[in-house]
Amino acid sequence: MNCQKANQISITGFLSTIGVNPAKTPINGKYWYCSPLRNEQTPSFAVWESGTKNVWFDHGTGTGGGLVDLVCKLYNVDVTGALLIIAGQKQITNPFYSDQPPISESSKISIYKEATINNSYLVRYIKNRGISLDLATLYTREIYYTVNEKKYFAIGFQNDLGGYELRTEHFKGSSSLKGITTIKGNTHTLNIFEGFFDFLSFLTWSKVTETPGTCIILNSVVNLPKIYRALPNYLNINLYLDNDPSGRETVKKIQNVQPYTKNQAEIIYPGFKDFNDFLTKKPLPV
Repeated sequence: MNCQKANQISITGFLSTIGVNPAKTPINGKYWYCSPLRNEQTPSFAVWESGTKNVWFDHGTGTGGGLVDLVCKLYNVDVTGALLIIAGQKQITNPFYSDQPPISESSKISIYKEATINNSYLVRYIKNRGISLDLATLYTREIYYTVNEKKYFAIGFQNDLGGYELRTEHFKGSSSLKGITTIKGNTHTLNIFEGFFDFLSFLTWSKVTETPGTCIILNSVVNLPKIYRALPNYLNINLYLDNDPSGRETVKKIQNVQPYTKNQAEIIYPGFKDFNDFLTKKPLPV
């Protein structure tokens, strides 16, 4: 592949494959993006695809060109490297850096954009977890955030305080504020899950998109004290926690508050660490 052929490939199509989507509805073949070359909240990166044009211009930096120029800047490579990337012959790292940011006590996750899940990397991850995209879309969002001025993206599951649990194949974290997630249903039955993938796995296994009972997703067992006061209000409590020491200890604490509690982990998925491992047939090592 040479530069002439590479520059004929759709820039918007290439951006879509790496999870970069327009921030505005295109008008007359002109697409507006939040620049993939830097951190911004107001879209100033334009791509023209009308007529014979297939070029981009970043108003924030005053630079532009064809697809080859863009790939050179995105991945800090020369023209030869760009052509290999465009041709799919060179392994690349997403321009949003790694999907596993280095988190320390001083790091701050700052969310700057959310959208319906469309990123091909996240879609593939969801399907690998045995969850349909339609179901995931009902309960999660595509989250774009920064850590130490670098961009990242993840699946986001919102809690009752407005914060998000963030997940990718290689990253597990959360933004502030941290808390439980309550999905309201009837007041007779309470279903408690450790994480949101356990909740989505239960819905998938049950072949439903919602449950008649109320659901609480702890998002971490450290949030357990936040639900103690609510437990006596329910006649039936079902627990879908991990089959590990932490999960079993959490079961005991809940049963001490409300004896009429069933540990569904021992009933439905014994021999599996959690509901998602059961759904995707990943038993515990013998």
